[in-house]
Amino acid sequence: MNIMNKCLACETDTNKKHWCSICEIIIPEITDYSLETIPNKKNSESLRKILDYPDPIIRDVWKSFNNIDTSEKSWFINDNNLRFKKRLFDWNENNNVISTIFSDEDGEVFTNNTTDIDILRKLQRGGVLPDGSHISWASNIFFLDGEIVNLPYRDLMEILSNNNGKKEYDWKQMIFLLSLATSNEPVDTPGGHFFHRRSNKKSNKKFQCKHPVNILDLKNNSRIYAAIREMISRELHEEPNYWINSWNRVLNEKNRIYPRRFTVPISLIIDKGKLMLRVRRDDKWRKIRVPRDLEIWSVLINWCLMLPGNRKRDHLESLQNYLFCDSDMEIISDTEKNGINFLRGILDNSNGMARIDDKKRILVEGKYGVNYTILPGKGAHGSRFKVLTDVVTDSDRMQDEIFRRLNRRFPDFGGGLSSQRNRQKELCIVEEPHLRKLVIGDAIGSIVMALLNDDESRKKIDTLDKHLSQFVNKDSNNNDREIIDLERRAEIDRILQRIEHEEYMIQRLQERIHGDFNERRLAVLRNQLEVLQESLRRLQRDFDDMH
Repeated sequence: MNIMNKCLACETDTNKKHWCSICEIIIPEITDYSLETIPNKKNSESLRKILDYPDPIIRDVWKSFNNIDTSEKSWFINDNNLRFKKRLFDWNENNNVISTIFSDEDGEVFTNNTTDIDILRKLQRGGVLPDGSHISWASNIFFLDGEIVNLPYRDLMEILSNNNGKKEYDWKQMIFLLSLATSNEPVDTPGGHFFHRRSNKKSNKKFQCKHPVNILDLKNNSRIYAAIREMISRELHEEPNYWINSWNRVLNEKNRIYPRRFTVPISLIIDKGKLMLRVRRDDKWRKIRVPRDLEIWSVLINWCLMLPGNRKRDHLESLQNYLFCDSDMEIISDTEKNGINFLRGILDNSNGMARIDDKKRILVEGKYGVNYTILPGKGAHGSRFKVLTDVVTDSDRMQDEIFRRLNRRFPDFGGGLSSQRNRQKELCIVEEPHLRKLVIGDAIGSIVMALLNDDESRKKIDTLDKHLSQFVNKDSNNNDREIIDLERRAEIDRILQRIEHEEYMIQRLQERIHGDFNERRLAVLRNQLEVLQESLRRLQRDFDDMH
């Protein structure tokens, strides 16, 4: 007996855990988030309960943080006032260093270049924070005890000016960890040759970043991590509700060579000297300012540094997604849901001619027996989808051979036809203006219908007609038959041979250039290389024209 669940987005019944098969491929396009980074709305109820169900008003949500247990807000309190001793000479000791470094005038210097040598010298000398750590600024970079840090200087100025001295703060630990939490390093994307544009994968990494644990690359930053570990009390290392406990497990000796990589949504941001949090405000995402309250900072930093899957990390993502918007707000709008249901209806009524496979692709079989694959994502001329076909003609095979030869020096190249089990080529089917006005479910549903009836659609879609004409033609009896243009194939073969020869000559010239130290000879070889490269580009254009 299959247990049915409700899809988190469209709310239809599904035998999958969270998402129906259509939402698995459509939701990342609508939200710009991968599915694993969209928290379950049901999980947000536990945070609402902790915060005593605040209204989605910004000040009310922040005020509700008073309901969080004190133990989660006390890690930055320095119980031992002598733990940090003043180790550096305070250049500005007689000038009230804290207020002079973080003044309104200095804020202008941080954002705009200045030629005032006295101000620059003062900022470069820096000053000592209450715990004895030293902070300075030079060349648009803040330094804390010699280490580069991200610093919300406007917020820090306000906090320091309002510090009533009742508590001693571990400023160094807090600033280091805040810098880590706001680093927001982009997720690694495969680099390489320009032919990678043919790849069909969409990463949905626009609003995602590396988790801070992956920023402390052990080869380069083990010293920094060791320093952070020393700052944190032994009790917190054993506390499962504190981030360092999980980090120790990930970065232990056994995992040092290949630490696990984590991707998380961007949360905390430093913008113009202010600490901000990225949150959903009804149907839009915005950056809101975090209150200048170190207890709130403590909670957010701890949640941010927690590893994905941890309950505290879930609290942060629930806070971002659900606490600052109406509690009835869904992941997608009703209009988007209707578009998804429109697409579902087409698939369900296609008699198996259109379906979603295990690889999360929409497969369509047209009237000619031609198979098409539709992938949501950036397509031709800004379209929101790509259309691929696994019908490969002779010219397609020749094109694949060109890509293979031109990219054989790039082992990571994955865009050619030969890299796919089912050989495919992309059709340049552009999303028409009337489709662009529709939600993506409606647009893709319309394309599915068009490809199901490709015999009629080819009359309106020139690129589809051109593609079908390559291997299907109408004879006098109106019967379909395949045609092979032998003369055209021979010309393609000749172009391929010339490309291979030109590439061989380019390779030889490059080898000779590296081994020749005669300046005049080098100039001649480089000139020959440019001529050959231009010849190769012309041959590629000739092939494109024929194709």
